[in-house]
Amino acid sequence: LEGQANTLSGQINSLNTQITTVAGEISDTEENIALVQADIDVLNEQLETTQQDLDSQREAMKTRIQYMYENSATNTLVNYLESGSMSGFLQRLEYMSEIVSYDQMAIKKFEETQQALEETKSQIEEKNTELTAYQGTLESKKSELGTLVNSTASTLDTTNGQIADSQAALQQ
Repeated sequence: LEGQANTLSGQINSLNTQITTVAGEISDTEENIALVQADIDVLNEQLETTQQDLDSQREAMKTRIQYMYENSATNTLVNYLESGSMSGFLQRLEYMSEIVSYDQMAIKKFEETQQALEETKSQIEEKNTELTAYQGTLESKKSELGTLVNSTASTLDTTNGQIADSQAALQQ
């Protein structure tokens, strides 16, 4: 009888150790979920800021294109004839060159901002996938914990029943 009690005590201790381990894993998973959620929040803020920058750049480019279309004075011959002198023509040519350089820089910045937006969206998608995986792990660990608790309770009930039966047999 004492051997059975020792065996059952060992099983209960083993189950308690497993419960403690699973509870620790649940805690770790919950911490990971919180960290991933914080990352997602930061990325969403970055996404919003980047989207606002992109919209602002798009509006500036639209205005610039509209102005160029409405005030088209980029014909080299027309600029030469309107300038009145060679130095005036060279100044206009230099000015036009600076405008083209600025436009190229603005287009490059727009493309970089658009790329950053896409990268941020991709990161958010990855983090959401990671979050879903952690949530799945959390659910399975909680289920495992429930199973272990039920198993421990069942073992305790069995043990208590055997002890009661043994005590009843000894009293008779």
